[in-house]
This record gives sequence, C-alpha cells and structure tokens, in this order.
Amino acid sequence: MKVLPDCVDNAIKNVTDEPTRNVGSTLADCWLLVFGGISKAARKREIKYTHDLEIYEMN
Repeated sequence: MKVLPDCVDNAIKNVTDEPTRNVGSTLADCWLLVFGGISKAARKREIKYTHDLEIYEMN
C-alpha cells in the first residue's frame, strides 16, 4: 500500500541521495586512514615474500 505520491518519494530521494553518498565516502576515508597502514604493510610483506621466493627458486 503506497501512502505518498511519487513526487514526494522522488523529492525525498533527491534530498537524501547526495548526503548518503557523502557519508559513505567519509566512512571509506576514515577506514583508509585507520586501517590503510595495515593494508599497505601487508601488501609490502607479500611483495617481499614473492621476491624472496623468486630469488630462492633461481638458486
């Protein structure tokens, strides 16, 4: 059962879409600031392991 007309639904959607995207972007930025260093360190370690394994296999 629909209570509100489509124009009201569209107005509410237009008002909330951009703020919702901004909140999501802000949360993603905060996540990166807090946990980005961990991801970077893990990726660097992974690259080092791969490099060390390649050197080991060549010998």
